[in-house]
Amino acid sequence: MKVRDILSQRQKQPLCVRPQQKVKEAIAVMVQHNVGAVLVCSEHGQLQGIFTERDILQLAHKDPHGFTELPVEQVMTKNPIIARLDDDIQYVEQVMAQNRVRHLPIFDGQTLVSLISIRDVIHAKLQDAQVEKRHLMDYITGKYPA
Repeated sequence: MKVRDILSQRQKQPLCVRPQQKVKEAIAVMVQHNVGAVLVCSEHGQLQGIFTERDILQLAHKDPHGFTELPVEQVMTKNPIIARLDDDIQYVEQVMAQNRVRHLPIFDGQTLVSLISIRDVIHAKLQDAQVEKRHLMDYITGKYPA
């Protein structure tokens, strides 16, 4: 299974905030869409970084009273690890685990197309396992689809 298979089952368009937006605005977008990360993109859609729940926790710890007024560009994770549409799910899972990240921007060539989470990867792997189980059970019991 490939990253493109995950994206074919859900909305592809990534949520982006601008680098100059305040942290409180980025948090509002995350809360509104019930997500753990947003991409930070230029006006032309170029990836500048990623802003995650982990970034928020670190900020709240450092400056519990004033962090929400900072611009996202000052606190985002720059140069995030990325994945490609044709990357295998096993590879993406390993990259996420080794780098201790839960979100990866997805590119098609040089074009930013989406953002996936570890939840997306796990869900895809579970679906794949269920299909395989069904095929094996049908084989074992001698039942084949008509």
